[in-house]
Amino acid sequence: MAKTKTCPQCGLQNLANIFTCKGCGYDLTGVSIDKPAPSEFPSVPTEPKISETQIRICEECQHKNPANLLKCEACGESLEDVPITSIDNIPDNFEEDPLTTEYSLISLEDGEILELDLANPVVIGRANVWGGYLVRKNKDGVSRKHCKFSLQNGQLVVTDLKSKNGTIVNGKSIPSEKAYPLQIGSIVMMGGERKPSRSLIVKVALGKEGEKKKSKS
Repeated sequence: MAKTKTCPQCGLQNLANIFTCKGCGYDLTGVSIDKPAPSEFPSVPTEPKISETQIRICEECQHKNPANLLKCEACGESLEDVPITSIDNIPDNFEEDPLTTEYSLISLEDGEILELDLANPVVIGRANVWGGYLVRKNKDGVSRKHCKFSLQNGQLVVTDLKSKNGTIVNGKSIPSEKAYPLQIGSIVMMGGERKPSRSLIVKVALGKEGEKKKSKS
């Protein structure tokens, strides 16, 4: 924007390099250049930069997460309300819980609890698989080897093993033979929506929930 001088006599704005007002002929030699008007558009505040030393400590498992994460990378717990802190403020005797390998699957039909220790992958189905869980015979919508629960870099995942009726997570059918991430509270349906009474529907929980009611092969 060009700099201007406002004539004190007639109020006309003249270019700053003009020394005689074009409106009234007033001498503009001693007149100061106009100050620029404030911008019509308010400045957009920039988000503060987050340094590598800033973290969010998960209240559920005590895992230290980068401050820009809103879900714990260890257990999936929400971090939206967790304040950002600096690594420098953490006491020397602070002990972070190790990444958990223990999860539970809670049946939404009868509350039966399947405890999973995912130090090794666990297969769920109607076949007698070593290290897996044997589903009851009346659940014939579940395949012999239906799906596999495992950990990938600390993330809980489920993989459909080319089951006949498929695996559904939170209402969404997942592709076969591809690991699909789960969070605490995810609902997993093994057997398909056409036969809900013949399917196994479970909710994912952290650690050991309640009494043992599992049928492990």
